[in-house]
Amino acid sequence: MFVKIREKRQMEGSFNPRSLEQPDAAAQADLGRHAVRLPRLERLLRAEGLKADLLSVSLVSVALLLALFLTTAAVVIAMRRRATHGTYSPSRQEKEGSRVEMWNMVQPPPMERLI
Repeated sequence: MFVKIREKRQMEGSFNPRSLEQPDAAAQADLGRHAVRLPRLERLLRAEGLKADLLSVSLVSVALLLALFLTTAAVVIAMRRRATHGTYSPSRQEKEGSRVEMWNMVQPPPMERLI
């Protein structure tokens, strides 16, 4: 746009702001080829379009964060449970007793007499 203003100054000698408001047909044809499609831009800049987009992005990001948190919590719980609940349990074997009973093989110490 600034290039066009500079060109108009050089060609016409003076600058008239109204010439930018109502461009001639050649300038409109040139702008038409290089113009950005405005409906999407206008929809994004409108208040309800912007609110709807921000709301949807916010909801999706909150849902993803919640899913990430729940997955992390499930992994931590599974790791803790696996560390404490396995097939090998030395305490269970101690409670059940050993397979070889040693009490009948060892003689008890002699009883002490009181004087």
